[in-house]
Amino acid sequence: MIYKLSEAIMEIISSQTLPTKQQSDCLVIGNFSDKSLKSQPFLKTLDKATQAQLNALEKSGDLVSELKSSVVLFFPTTPFKRLLLIGLGKTKNFDARQLHMTLQSACTALNKLNCKTVVFDLDTFIPIKKDFLHYAQLSARMLGENCYRFDRFKSKPSPLKLKKITLYSETGTAAALKEAVSLGSIIQDGMCFTRDLANTPPNHCIPKTLADAAKKLASTKNKITTKIHTKAQIEKLKMGAFLSVAKASAEAPFFIELHYRGGKASDQPTILVGKGITFDTGGNSLKPGASMIGMKYDMSGAATVLGVFKILGQLKLKMNVIGLIPTCENMIGGNAMRPDDVITSMSGRTIEVLNTDAEGRLILCDALTYAERFSPKQVISIATLTGACVATFGNVTSALLTNHQPLATALLDSSLSVYDKAWQLPLWPEYQPLLSSGVADIANIGGPMGGTITASCFLSRFTEKYHWAHLDIAGTAYTMGDGKKNASGRPIPLLVDFLRTKA
Repeated sequence: MIYKLSEAIMEIISSQTLPTKQQSDCLVIGNFSDKSLKSQPFLKTLDKATQAQLNALEKSGDLVSELKSSVVLFFPTTPFKRLLLIGLGKTKNFDARQLHMTLQSACTALNKLNCKTVVFDLDTFIPIKKDFLHYAQLSARMLGENCYRFDRFKSKPSPLKLKKITLYSETGTAAALKEAVSLGSIIQDGMCFTRDLANTPPNHCIPKTLADAAKKLASTKNKITTKIHTKAQIEKLKMGAFLSVAKASAEAPFFIELHYRGGKASDQPTILVGKGITFDTGGNSLKPGASMIGMKYDMSGAATVLGVFKILGQLKLKMNVIGLIPTCENMIGGNAMRPDDVITSMSGRTIEVLNTDAEGRLILCDALTYAERFSPKQVISIATLTGACVATFGNVTSALLTNHQPLATALLDSSLSVYDKAWQLPLWPEYQPLLSSGVADIANIGGPMGGTITASCFLSRFTEKYHWAHLDIAGTAYTMGDGKKNASGRPIPLLVDFLRTKA
């Protein structure tokens, strides 16, 4: 069973109805270290409802306020039964990161309580009135992120506890707040869709699974159409690099094409290209056994594109967006691609294969060539492309590389706005010679140094006719540790904010 915030009943309480009057299993409030209870009108009312216990805690110095700290107080005679108090740190440090951390703390604490109905007082969590609606949107999305779980393949899934989430605020109008929360809920719903696909085991998520998911998104109402290219059609397109990766697998490859037509027919489209390797053995350059664990996530770029299209169908943005997804498995076998092979890409460029585990760039380069026919306004490729990116940024930051600085600036602005961090790496010409080949036009790897940069240098050879940016999400698309694996749904928040800004 998969928990999604949109499945819970989302409510907005009008400013006339105090949350202390609402029947719930828990009322959640935040407390900043540099704000006293006396300065917050609602908390004064809350203190009365709790027989002045909060005031007593504040006077004694026991009222939690340090970032991520929490305490649960029980009030059996009040409508809200429990009060969960979350420490927020100092107001001057408030930003999207701090909000994410505090909501994460709240969800962690709530998971330990037997609560079916919860009320969040957003006013106590968000001190910035100017951007309140933006942070309200982020709150709805982040609540969904932190409540997500994936237990589809467990024989005995745990029953859901939380049935109803209510968000309260006296800031602005109820209509504006509802719109902001709705947007956040739509974004997290798309993230859940992506996470579900990425978390699905590779024997259940094959290339056809992604093709079927794309077909289901197609709708006249949502302005989305799909076209699924089969292996025979891929051969007609002369996508030799893509087919070289796919040929050892028993599963057929597909080239998925999605169109969202929200703008005028004459409007140049933005194109999203997602890597769709549903499992990566490394091919004949075989990965060590431990490194193969988690390779079901090598299709996270493709899952991201599908998640964005699910969101586009609901937001009705006035722009045209195209999604391109080459999807296959990278397997071993008697007919598998070998090191030293020379293959011919759709562009006509020949590629010397020095490492069959550098396969993502081979399927992407043909998709990037295909993108030329649409005369795009900009193209963004998304891929779990390099281990070097994980070594550099860990699970915190996506790598961003580009041939057009204004595009990079816009993406970086979005990354900060929605707490989906990215950092730009250089794509300088000095790195290009590392890809030189003595027998072909280009080699598919550039040696042990600067792996994330040289991988993007490779892709840049196929993007010379349009503005292009690449997001390497090898470290951010999923997390692993303590025996647990979980897709993150990133960089959907970044991409949706970018598209909304452009629209």
